[in-house]
Amino acid sequence: MTQNRHHQPRRRRGTLVLVLIVMATTLLGLVFGASDARPLTGTDGAGGSRVVVAPDPRDLDTPAGRVVQDLTNGHEADVTRELPADFATVMGYRPLMEDGYPVNPTGGCSSPVTLPRGFEVLCRSHDFGYDVLRFAARTDHPLGGWARLRLDRMLVDRMHASCSTPWCQAAASAADMGLRLNTWRQYDGPPTAVESASQILSSGVGRGWADLVDRRTLPSR
Repeated sequence: MTQNRHHQPRRRRGTLVLVLIVMATTLLGLVFGASDARPLTGTDGAGGSRVVVAPDPRDLDTPAGRVVQDLTNGHEADVTRELPADFATVMGYRPLMEDGYPVNPTGGCSSPVTLPRGFEVLCRSHDFGYDVLRFAARTDHPLGGWARLRLDRMLVDRMHASCSTPWCQAAASAADMGLRLNTWRQYDGPPTAVESASQILSSGVGRGWADLVDRRTLPSR
């Protein structure tokens, strides 16, 4: 018990640092456009009218691109057929099916706030999708930003659809903002697996500064 009391101030400081980082990156996103609506085109491919990010046709010539297309179009059963043969060698596992979704069996929801337990399988499927993006980058066929944006939208839509309480809906909206900020600061590219607090903050500052410079160099109308 004494040892736990000694560690409490340190854990509190760590939590405070994390909260400050989240606040800083949130402010950057609001100032420089991470929370703006993305330019989206097309429909969801499953009979719905929801607007989604159109894939780059060149990416659909690659197995990884087709896997992302399957995941985000509701064709999860096709993922095993499309999955590259060397995915397990490169990434260290093969996805498992859980509640009808292909998942990273060791994945889960990573968030500075507690999310509903019902989101766990959805997060593991999103983690698998992110691993597909990492696989594509490691095998010299990185996918365009459409892929990460669609995977994020997939997760948020599934979270909202699974909710039956206002608190759950609020948690899904909070997760949406966190995904937008994280994807924005990484330029919609392949996700970075592990980052320190300083790396998260510096990348947010770097992306915010780049956006500010871009806006200043745009010709005035």
